[in-house]
Amino acid sequence: MVGGRTQGAEAAVHTSTGPDGSVVKFSGWPMVEPGVKPFQEVGIELDHAIPLLIEDARKLGIEAAMAQVRRARMTKAMEIIGAPASSLEEFLKLAKV
Repeated sequence: MVGGRTQGAEAAVHTSTGPDGSVVKFSGWPMVEPGVKPFQEVGIELDHAIPLLIEDARKLGIEAAMAQVRRARMTKAMEIIGAPASSLEEFLKLAKV
């Protein structure tokens, strides 16, 4: 798995909207399985973590930083499956990344 860490599972998510229109969401149940560590705040553990870094977002702006990390993740995924580098540009055009 290539990408950025996920937040973790949630169950019985409750959404509450404040008088100013702000929204808060929180879980009503912890996701647990006997003998397994809880999913809450764990998320998917990645084989190849390529996170979006706050430093990059500050330096490049959020859109450019997100585009950069998407490209890096796709490059790694293509490398893992043994796709030629030339396939990356073609795929990115199709994906509009």
